[in-house]
Amino acid sequence: MNSYSELSAAVTAFAGQEGNPEFTNQVGLFISLGEDQVYRSLRHDRMIKSAALSGSPPFLIPDDFLEMSAVNHGYDLCEYAPPELVLSAPASTDPPTLWSILGSELVFDGTPTAETVISYFAKLPNLVNEPNALFLLNSDLFLYATLTQAMIFLRDEAREGAWDGLFKRKLDEINAASWHARLPKQQPLKMRYS
Repeated sequence: MNSYSELSAAVTAFAGQEGNPEFTNQVGLFISLGEDQVYRSLRHDRMIKSAALSGSPPFLIPDDFLEMSAVNHGYDLCEYAPPELVLSAPASTDPPTLWSILGSELVFDGTPTAETVISYFAKLPNLVNEPNALFLLNSDLFLYATLTQAMIFLRDEAREGAWDGLFKRKLDEINAASWHARLPKQQPLKMRYS
């Protein structure tokens, strides 16, 4: 599948609901709910974005923010700390070493500059607007999540469990592949003989 319309048609076909306008009118909602399920569950390299902080506080969390990956100032990694610890640090014009999230803002123990960069997992554009790289690589994951939502609508617990099981199995497979892709593979394995 390469498009929203192909996903929509596949959901209707797999659900066996062709010609049922009560179902087909809701397929867009099922896809949206399925996307939300994917983005809540998956952390993949293709979801990472970076942004340099600029200006002065408050530093708002990006609208597409799901989870922080890293905060760096130049080459130095800033550490996460609970908000109360960061806020209790004395005011400083030094570069930040600690960061936290308070409500919808990023807070720091120092003064962020253009060298302060956040890397975060971002929610990708909705499929109705454009297919994203994650969908193109793993359209079956989105199909399984969407069909899980459709089965809830149809009150078909047996098929809901089957689609949810396929979703979880595919999610585990993608997460494992993403994890292994991050491991350095430059050093060959050397065997030592005694």
